[in-house]
Amino acid sequence: MRLAMYKPARNVASDWRIGAAVDGLMLDLQAAAGAYALERSATRVDVPANILELLRGGDEAMDAVRRVHAWAVAHRATGNGAVLFRSLDECLLDAPLRPGKLITLARNYHEHVAEHGLKHTGKVPSASIKASSSLTGPYDDITKPAVEGELDYETELAFVIGRRCKNVPQARAYEVIAGYTVLCDIVARQVLKIERAAGNQFLGKMFDSFGPLGPWLVTADEVADPMNLTITTRVNGEVRQHSNTGKMIWNIPQLVAYFSQATLEPGDIISTGTPAGVAAGRKPHETPWYLRPGDVIECEVGGVGLLRNRIVEDPSAAASWDWAA
Repeated sequence: MRLAMYKPARNVASDWRIGAAVDGLMLDLQAAAGAYALERSATRVDVPANILELLRGGDEAMDAVRRVHAWAVAHRATGNGAVLFRSLDECLLDAPLRPGKLITLARNYHEHVAEHGLKHTGKVPSASIKASSSLTGPYDDITKPAVEGELDYETELAFVIGRRCKNVPQARAYEVIAGYTVLCDIVARQVLKIERAAGNQFLGKMFDSFGPLGPWLVTADEVADPMNLTITTRVNGEVRQHSNTGKMIWNIPQLVAYFSQATLEPGDIISTGTPAGVAAGRKPHETPWYLRPGDVIECEVGGVGLLRNRIVEDPSAAASWDWAA
């Protein structure tokens, strides 16, 4: 399944609803659950209001949603369930979920390490926490802070934890993964340099809108080999990044084993890092690739999804911090 949070484009004031993308359409899972129960004269299937609650409901909740999904798709094929679907073009999509923890990897592709003139010598993955408040929808605008002149991009495959777990061995890592999605990890490089000089990293990756996520959560059963997926970034149609998840330094089972030394909860997201081709990797004699207002960035992971976001100026009247001081 491809689970999404959506609302009808003609009713933007409505609440976000849980749906499933099916062949260019969006299935309303809660409406489908009601129709499913009515046809079978059974107790209504309880479909949670959002994907995070669905994951917290465990296997029982997910199995119920799978039954409703299969029933609705079959009924659409006969024409009886068409009312439960609407065109994806008529939907606004939000980030699939906002987790308790969003862990992002740094320096997890040899080629990306090399473009920064570094060598991989670490004994553990390099990672940080990205606030869920930075997340935004898969087609929403990305706001460039007025202070930032070196806005960068990092397309990443992210995986979502499906059950509470701790100390998961590599051999069982895939058992705790509910599914996969795409993260565009936006970076304010100038801000980040100032912060790192002070011995920390905070706002450089956590301004509002710095984490387009989605467009949906693809359940794990639909991704045959997450370690063999094409990963691509385009800016205004120009390919900037093109690689494969198989080139990661730390693979997905290793990441699960490492990070699960601290308890992972349903809905927690681990984003696996980005390959070469970021703007910060350009040489001084090359045309700069930093993002500017009006640019359109597309981040794609084959078989998982495509994000498309436009860069806009910060509309804020004034900043609360004097970066020139």
